[in-house]
Amino acid sequence: MDFSLAKGIFESLYDSIDGYALSLRGRKKLPFYDRGLTYGEIVPDSFFTILKEVEPKDGEMFYDLGSGTGKAVILAALLFNFSKAVGIEIVEDLHHTAEKILVRFNEEIRPTLPNSAKTDIVFQCSDFLTSDFFEANIVFAHSTCFHDGELKVLTKKFENLKEGTRIITVSKSIDSPNLRIIDTQEHPFSWGTATVYFQCRL
Repeated sequence: MDFSLAKGIFESLYDSIDGYALSLRGRKKLPFYDRGLTYGEIVPDSFFTILKEVEPKDGEMFYDLGSGTGKAVILAALLFNFSKAVGIEIVEDLHHTAEKILVRFNEEIRPTLPNSAKTDIVFQCSDFLTSDFFEANIVFAHSTCFHDGELKVLTKKFENLKEGTRIITVSKSIDSPNLRIIDTQEHPFSWGTATVYFQCRL
C-alpha cells in the first residue's frame, strides 16, 4: 500500500489512543515490576524505513515482541503483503486496546483492501519469553529497556529461528555467533532517537 494512504489509516485508528497512560495503568496491575515493560512507540515514517531495510517478501510472517497497542503490527500489515502479522504483549490493558483496534480495522478497513493485502492479524496476550514465534520471517523487538536476563532468553530463542529470519532490535543488539549483523541505523521513536540493529539468522 502507498505509504501516505497507510499512514492516514494508521493515524485514524490511533487518533484517540494514549498508549503511555494505558501502559502505566496496566503495569500497576501486574504482581511484579519489570523495567523491560517500559513503554515506547514507533514513528510511522521511520518504521516504514526500518521494515524496508529487511526487504519483506510477499507471504512472509512478521512478529512484534512487546507489541503494546499494536501499532507496529497494524502498520506492517498495511505497508507490506505479509501473510500474517502477530503482536505479543503481556500487559492486558495494552493487549485489549490492540484487540479493539483490530475490530475497527476488520470492520472499517479490511473490506476496502485488495485480497493480496489482507494480512491475517493476530494479537496474543502472553509473555514473548515463553511464546513460540518460530514461524516468523521478520521479528521486531523494541528492546531498549530489556534487562540482561530477558536478552539471554531472547538470544536462545533467536538462535532457534529459521535460517534467513531477520531480527530488528532497538538500542541493543543480540550477541550470538548464529546471528549476523546486516546494518545499524539511527531512527526516531516516540521517546527519542535510537540505534536500530538489523541481524539475520545464519
